[in-house]
Order: sequence, then C-alpha cells, then structure tokens
Amino acid sequence: MAKKEIEKSEVELVEEVQKESKLKKAFIIVGGILMGLLVVSFVFVNYPIGSILGSQIESKIIINSVINLTNFSVSLENSTYEKLKDIYFKNQKTENAVCMLGYEKNRIYHIESLYQPVILSKSLTRVVFQPCSNDTLIMLHTHPYKECLASDTDIQTLNKTKQENPNILMVIMCESNRMAVYS
Repeated sequence: MAKKEIEKSEVELVEEVQKESKLKKAFIIVGGILMGLLVVSFVFVNYPIGSILGSQIESKIIINSVINLTNFSVSLENSTYEKLKDIYFKNQKTENAVCMLGYEKNRIYHIESLYQPVILSKSLTRVVFQPCSNDTLIMLHTHPYKECLASDTDIQTLNKTKQENPNILMVIMCESNRMAVYS
C-alpha cells in the first residue's frame, strides 16, 4: 500500500506542477497581449483618434432637442436647435460662437433664444468673440468635427466668465447633434 501511495503522491505532484505550468503560460500570454495593446494604444491612439474617442465619451447626443446630463438637462426650445444647426452648417470651415438665453428651473436649462456675439476673429480651430451678456445661460462655440473636448483656453474662459455669471454653462458643439457641456 505504501508503494501505491508514494506512486499516487508522485502522480499528484506531477499533475500539480503541470497545472502550475499551464497557469503560468496563460498568465504570460494574457500579460503579453495586454502589454501589446498598451504599446499599440500609445503609438496609434494619439491625435486625432485619442481626442475623438475622448470627445465621444465626454459629449452627449441631442435627442428631441434635449441634452440629458447626469445632474441637469438642457432643453433647446422655440426652434433654437434648428437655428443652431443652421449656424453650425453655414460655418463648417471655421469655429463659431453663440450666446443662449432662457431660464433654469428644476435642473433644466430652458433655452428660448440665441444670438451670435461680435466675432473678433475665427479660424478652423479658434474663435475669439466679445463676451456674451450677463443674462446668458449658455456660451456655446463650435469645434472641428468630432472634437468636443474643451481646451485649456476654453476652461479658463469659462472660469473667468463664471466670476460675472456663476450659472453660465459652456457648450462645445462638434457635430450637428453632439455637444459637450461644461459647468
């Protein structure tokens, strides 16, 4: 019996070593794949792909003239969404700016009208405009197609504007039906 038990123990030991070996191989393969993906993402997921992916995550699709966010919504009323799309499509080769007016009630920004501020200069990647009026709820500007992420300059402008108008939002429109909202 003792000889059979020893042989059995040896067989179990060999089987255990083989299982550990298979587990190590699987771990090395999975680790290698993850490292490969990391290298590929570092090399290839760079501008503009990385920015576009970030924009898709950061921005929201407008559904029935409403942008639904986690803490609040923006409702584009009185044909303001149609007017906004018209401005967007007429200015595809440059960024543009719009000031949106209305009221906030129950965490919904009701946008009833909009106007374009005086544009001082604009290009494909930049727009400089006179400040929106203090009763503006949303300061919107366009970005190139699928590029909805706010730049450092955009965030600085929002923070400066909030000193005069604490409830203002900044919206970046990068497609006719996609916007990123910053508060």
